[in-house]
Amino acid sequence: MFLLCCLSRELKQFHQKNGHCYIPRENEKLASWLNVQRKHKRNGAKGKDTPLTDERIRLLNDIDVDWDPSISGGFEKVKQVDRDKEWEVVFNKLCEYKKVHGHADPKKKEPQLGPWACRMRMLYARNAKGETTTLNDAKVAKLQSIGFRLT
Repeated sequence: MFLLCCLSRELKQFHQKNGHCYIPRENEKLASWLNVQRKHKRNGAKGKDTPLTDERIRLLNDIDVDWDPSISGGFEKVKQVDRDKEWEVVFNKLCEYKKVHGHADPKKKEPQLGPWACRMRMLYARNAKGETTTLNDAKVAKLQSIGFRLT
């Protein structure tokens, strides 16, 4: 019971900090515990006995636990938000690069920015061919706004 209390409190704190309950693999104990809760809920829905009480389900619902993230795609959405944040960090470095060098077109050999710039051009070319990529119109507009060469 003590472990249950600690883990549910930890999940609630994780949710408050991150705005979601998609636990990364690095937090093995909490991720495993939440997966067990999901399994208990599925078993309960099948009419099987389960230690997951209605009260615990209510508490988990209160912090927006996604009971079936493989169907909702929720974990992928969270990972995309993280990737978008990382993109913004590198984009801001590109803005700083432009301030120093007077242009926003780093050479391939430029640490971090060079390979990233090549990747943005490659994604842009794939978009032009009709492929779906992570380089959306908003990101393209931001790159163009600072004079980044996409082709």
